[in-house]
Amino acid sequence: MAYTVSLKGNESPKLVIVGCGGTGSLVAEGLCRLLINSDLTLMLVDFDRVEPHNLLRQNFFAGEVGKFKSDTWMIGGTIPLASVLFNQ
Repeated sequence: MAYTVSLKGNESPKLVIVGCGGTGSLVAEGLCRLLINSDLTLMLVDFDRVEPHNLLRQNFFAGEVGKFKSDTWMIGGTIPLASVLFNQ
């Protein structure tokens, strides 16, 4: 099955990742690396906070415990390239 993305008018392209946990954090990191010098807007959506048990298998650090998972990417976290966040 093929999918097509169509942008209307002068909209800049946007990419949304819902969930910044195990899979989402790895996808976000890879996309950030691929999209350096791109005008694509990366939006991270996650209402969950980093918990101590996340540190074992997800892309977070001890100093990020208690913060929104999506915020850790924007505020000097792992790769601070995401330009728009929704966490409330």
